[in-house]
Amino acid sequence: MPTVVTERSRSAGYANTFVISAIAFIDLGYAFAISWYAIAISWYAIAISEYAIAISWYAIAISGYAIAISEYAIAISEYAIAISEYAIAISGYAIAISGYAIAISGYAIAISEYAIAISEYAIVISGYAIVISGFAFIDFVITVADCTYSKTTNRYGK
Repeated sequence: MPTVVTERSRSAGYANTFVISAIAFIDLGYAFAISWYAIAISWYAIAISEYAIAISWYAIAISGYAIAISEYAIAISEYAIAISEYAIAISGYAIAISGYAIAISGYAIAISEYAIAISEYAIVISGYAIVISGFAFIDFVITVADCTYSKTTNRYGK
């Protein structure tokens, strides 16, 4: 059966075409809006990427700072090691000086013992001198007695 096109059906066809065109135009608006939203999201993603790059550079700078601090700590440790080695050397020198002082003390003790021996010898000699003085005193007494006796008896006068 053939299709009969009437004015009314023709108007309805135009109306349908208009509605479809309007819907297509609205879809086109949605497509533009979605495209602009996608562009905005892309710019946001670029901004986030640039922020991530900036954070990466900041992390690199902080890493450099951490490396510098580590090198400073190593330098301080090396300085402490050098001071410790110097202290060990000074301790060895002090031990050597202490040994020398002990040797000098031993020498001083030996000299003191020699002085004590000389003093003992001097005491013995003093005792000997006292004994000799005693004998001399006895000789003096005998001589005085002999002189007195000879004067009284006139023994040597003749």
